[in-house]
Amino acid sequence: GVDSLKNNYADGVVESLGLLAELLDYRRPPGIFKIRHHEIFGKASEKAAGEVVFGPAVVFSLIDNSLVMMEEEISSFDKGRIKYYQQIAQGKEKASIEGEDVFQWLKEAVLKKAHS
Repeated sequence: GVDSLKNNYADGVVESLGLLAELLDYRRPPGIFKIRHHEIFGKASEKAAGEVVFGPAVVFSLIDNSLVMMEEEISSFDKGRIKYYQQIAQGKEKASIEGEDVFQWLKEAVLKKAHS
């Protein structure tokens, strides 16, 4: 994944993210969290009254080959946080984890899950 990211090989990044997402039980985002031209994987759960909570989430831009991660959960009812999430995905705001560090975070999360 890191090599694919360094070499701007989008298919390799998406394949690596897909494998890690599968190990972490992450899935593609529910409707409100989808962003065109971005591959997104994250933890999603449904709450009462139709609320969907999404996060942590990994966002890979097919436009500029950028990779970011948001560690926090976002409620589908929180329009402000959804807008912030979209701005991070589009590179307009700084993410808590970016680039190669995303793969390191995912690797550590997989190892923690395996040991729990």
